[in-house]
Formats: sequence, C-alpha cells, structure tokens
Amino acid sequence: MFKIAICDDEPAVCAEIENVLLNYIKSTFEQIEIEIFYSGEELYSHIKTEHSFDLIFLDIEMKSLNGVQVGKKIREEMDDYITKVVYISGKNNYDRQLFDVQPMHFLSKPINADKI
Repeated sequence: MFKIAICDDEPAVCAEIENVLLNYIKSTFEQIEIEIFYSGEELYSHIKTEHSFDLIFLDIEMKSLNGVQVGKKIREEMDDYITKVVYISGKNNYDRQLFDVQPMHFLSKPINADKI
C-alpha cells in the first residue's frame, strides 16, 4: 500500500490533488491510501504518532507551522530522509529554504494535473 498525504490550508487545492490521484488509481489499479490535512500542525501531529507516508504533497504557506518547518521537522527531528516531499505554492521564491528539506519536486499553483 502506497500512502500519500496532502496538506494544504486551501480545501480546494487538497480536493484537486486528491481527484487527480483518484483518477490515476482508477487507470492503474494501484493500491494507494490518501489522507488530507489542512494545517502543518495537523500533519506533523499525525506523523509524530507513528504514522508514516511514502509521499507528501505539502503547501509552503500555512499559518503557524508552515510547510518548510514541517519538512525540516520530518527530516531533522524524525531523521526521515525516505519520505518524498513535493512542495506546492503559488510563489517560486523558496529555493534556498527548501534545499535543506531535499524535496522531490515543486508544484506551482494553480495545480497542473499532468505534473502530479
């Protein structure tokens, strides 16, 4: 089972990514589990309670605990360099901040289904 988390404070963005993934599942018959989170705190709290993901779509700009901070906690505090992180943002000026987190990819908003 391939486990995916989607974390964005905009429910419409979460739904859009989830729909793309669900359509992918239908065409490939892959076994994929998707969980949605609307804040960095919610995602981080879930991961801290021994839940893990293979791939996380993570928004950068969120209130309180932003995506860069969540990524650093995953990498540094949890020593997890296996989980793949794909950042999502409407802005492209985060390259230096993301370097430490070693993201798999970066998606610009609005989301392009083909890039997912």
